[in-house]
Parts: sequence; structure tokens; C-alpha cells
Amino acid sequence: MTQKTHHQPHKMSRTQLLAQIQAANKIVCVTYTNPFSAGHDSHQDVQIGIDAKTVACGSGHLANTDPGDIAITTSDASGPMRYITFGFIGHMIQESDAWASKGGQKWAYNFKYEPFTGALPLTSDLSEKITAICMKHNAKRNNLFNSRLCGYGKGFKPVLLDLFADESIKITWSDKI
Repeated sequence: MTQKTHHQPHKMSRTQLLAQIQAANKIVCVTYTNPFSAGHDSHQDVQIGIDAKTVACGSGHLANTDPGDIAITTSDASGPMRYITFGFIGHMIQESDAWASKGGQKWAYNFKYEPFTGALPLTSDLSEKITAICMKHNAKRNNLFNSRLCGYGKGFKPVLLDLFADESIKITWSDKI
């Protein structure tokens, strides 16, 4: 009798995650805003991207990234709670209906995406932790989650390395893109 085996994605260690962050060339931020989001709820757009393993936006700043670069996706800061997720960018895909099928936008720029966190609520504790790490590295914390000011964020790589070295930050990365 043969036994069926199921593919079990291997859990990436924190050390391997930090090495992958170190290897990234660029860090970009994509902010989903309520007026353009599925159900006018940008938190839902962040979750759609996590579930679809896709990051997408209407501006071209994602087009200048390479597989292995880091994308930070955030929900609109105007909601009751802002959510953030971190992940690695994969290859460009022609289109994705992930958001449009749920009442959101059909975005111009779509990439495969391997989130290494879930949708993290930006609580006051997490915000204070990020602010302290940014101050340590002379990085402007408000720019980290701003899609226009994050730029290509080489100054934020030490921030992310310190943030994800912290065992209290839950990582979910299990497979490479």
C-alpha cells in the first residue's frame, strides 16, 4: 500500500529571513487607500494581497524592482487601525483580478509577492518599537510607510534587520517566491 505525501512548505528560519532581507537591493512601500479599495476598506486590500500572494499598485515605482526586493504594504492611515505587511517581490505578472473580483481596483502593476508577515496592526507598541529603531539608524520613521517617500529605502535596510531580529515580531514566511 502506498502512502500519499503532501508537500509541506519548509519553515524559513529567522536567520534565513534576515539573510534574504540583507540581500534585497530595494525597499518600496505600497499604500492602499480606502477610496480605491475593495469595500472602501484598505485593510481588506492588504489582506487580499497576502492571500493572493500578489502586490499591486497604480504607480510605476514597483516596475523598477527586482525579484527579492522588499515591498511593505500598508492600509490607509485614516482608518481606525493601520495595518502593515512585509514581503519579498517576485516576478511581474500581466494582471491580477484579486482586488477587482472583490469590488476593488484592477491595478496596472502586479507582482508575485511572498509576505513574511501577516497583516500586522500598527499598534502603539509596534509603532514605538519601529520609531526607536528608526531613530537608532537616523531613518525617518514616517517615510518608511509612505509610498512616495520610502523611495528605494537603502537607509531602511538596517531598520528592517533590527526589527525582524526581534523574536517578538511574528514571521510567517515559509516558501521562496
